[in-house]
Amino acid sequence: MNKNLFKILIDHDLINTQTIVCVQVKVRYWNDLSGIERGNIKWSPKVKAEDIQQIEGMTPERFARSYNINPDGTIKIYKKRGRKPKHVLTNISV
Repeated sequence: MNKNLFKILIDHDLINTQTIVCVQVKVRYWNDLSGIERGNIKWSPKVKAEDIQQIEGMTPERFARSYNINPDGTIKIYKKRGRKPKHVLTNISV
């Protein structure tokens, strides 16, 4: 997962301690064999960005796109369309 994207998701509180993430970590078994395990846990600040495989069952890029965030971590800004609200308009006297 992109570190910039990871930082943006945390700043916007899209990843918090209640978010379930799928992580892939190295483990050492009781007989001194090592391997890679994958499992679902609740996110904590100890989890690194490169260990995250999925967020809430989606790839990090797809999760970010659902909140209008690009996979590289930039945010799409849309121009609002339509009429301005009345409280925004200024009184123009002639």
